[in-house]
Amino acid sequence: MELKKTVILNQISKYRTFDILGPFEKRITAIAWHPVYSQFAVSGSNRGELSLYNINRSTSEISPSINIKGSVLGLKFSSNDPSVVFVASFSGGLRQQDFSGQTTTIFTKVKWGWFNSLDVSYRKTLILAGDSSGRGHLLTTQGFKIWRSKDYMHHGSITHVEFNTRDENVFATASDDKFVKLWDMRMVANIGTKLKPVHVFPHLEPVNSACFSPSNGLSLLTTDQHSQLHIYSGPCWQEHLIIQHPHRQYEHLTPVKAAWHPIEDIIIVGRYPDENFLSADRRTIDFYDGNSGELLYRKNSPTENIISLNAFNITGECLALGSSCNVVFMKDENTIKGSSAVHKQDSQLLATK
Repeated sequence: MELKKTVILNQISKYRTFDILGPFEKRITAIAWHPVYSQFAVSGSNRGELSLYNINRSTSEISPSINIKGSVLGLKFSSNDPSVVFVASFSGGLRQQDFSGQTTTIFTKVKWGWFNSLDVSYRKTLILAGDSSGRGHLLTTQGFKIWRSKDYMHHGSITHVEFNTRDENVFATASDDKFVKLWDMRMVANIGTKLKPVHVFPHLEPVNSACFSPSNGLSLLTTDQHSQLHIYSGPCWQEHLIIQHPHRQYEHLTPVKAAWHPIEDIIIVGRYPDENFLSADRRTIDFYDGNSGELLYRKNSPTENIISLNAFNITGECLALGSSCNVVFMKDENTIKGSSAVHKQDSQLLATK
């Protein structure tokens, strides 16, 4: 295993919980870190509430929850202001929310359906969103509408959209129609051309997410709704790996989504115990090598509940977890100050090569 990955795993092995926050009565459905200010995170709930955190305070500050109605299904910060977020919700709206003024600006709404996902291109100042009918929407970060896809991009709800970190003309969409697709923004915008994806990746189950590797944008990680993680390698985007991993869908559980470490191709994903897999009785956070598919490390759930969402901040120094109604913040025990740190979980480092 490469030296850099070994160093990162050694740091992760020292992660301890320093805050477990339960800001909502309903389960956490979205978590996001600020792309510039690494101390700010935001979460959204199944009831449409939002809370903003500053992890540098002695006790993580929670701004008053904002109820925007309708489950929060997509959530991103504005790059310029950590008090402003963009939200896609079950209420049907794509909106901008300002925590400092508690104000809401509705950018657009879906007449029949809702928005399931969104991403922001900070370099291009664009917002990409997917709706429940299978159409994509492109807007500026000021809310100006550029296009809505003329044709359906999927024959089902678009559960995830994401710009490629290497070339932001390229983006991925995932859907409950069991397909992940790659698109070129310039081709989608050409009204005279029939909508056609650059690549199509079929899956056996509906798909929760499709995430490009932040380190170089040349790996695409997908999470289905049962027991497979797929990795596709660019620039030809051929299937590189299938990792068997239990994370099946359940009606009252936020869909499990695997994520990347921001610096190295290390995958993090929560485990939903399954008797057909080893360690079936353990609710853990699993770390995999994104190149080989090797299980590198496993950490017990700090809440003893299933971890649905995982998100590192931009430096990789802090990890936020979404587990039922709780947001859990973890970091290296050597950086945790004070005696109030919570040490609830044991960890197990697997043998690495």
